[in-house]
Amino acid sequence: MKQQHLQYLTDRGVDPALVGDRYFSDGDNLAIRFLDPEGQPYLDRKGEPFIALRLFPTQRPKFKAPPCSGSRPYFSPLMPAGYLDDTTKPVVWVEGPVKVDALYAAGITGFCFIGLMGTWNTRDKRDEDGVWDDDNDTRLLPELRVIALRGRKSITLFDSDIEDNPSVSDAATAIGNWTRCQPQR
Repeated sequence: MKQQHLQYLTDRGVDPALVGDRYFSDGDNLAIRFLDPEGQPYLDRKGEPFIALRLFPTQRPKFKAPPCSGSRPYFSPLMPAGYLDDTTKPVVWVEGPVKVDALYAAGITGFCFIGLMGTWNTRDKRDEDGVWDDDNDTRLLPELRVIALRGRKSITLFDSDIEDNPSVSDAATAIGNWTRCQPQR
């Protein structure tokens, strides 16, 4: 891994040795593997592992997903076993996968941190079977069905621009509304 990427992770409290091969350098960018809760790779529309890029040098957008592949939630390899199903542990929606790993690495317990690549990245244009179609309405990610939400506290922990950016505030409200309406699994 490039030194600048190691430094980026270290500066944010993530020891790359703790998260295995989740991060690696891809040219100038930091690549992040997205895996399901069992540790299996999510796939992009080409059937390849879903790998998002953290663009370097820092630019907008911060993260770039594989083309026409939508988004995926980020489940940290540091998440304690059973947290996804334990409805006594509040779900905390975090803007950025690196932040999720940093929260777990800091030893914060009692919360189920789930990473998003951006504030609206609980949705994309894939259908219930995960097939992308530009003509689809935007809908919730099928991968979020693995999270027990009924009766569970949900916290949205987005960046500081939530106060100044109506889109970020609207995304947080949409997540709150969605989590309140989840049926029992």
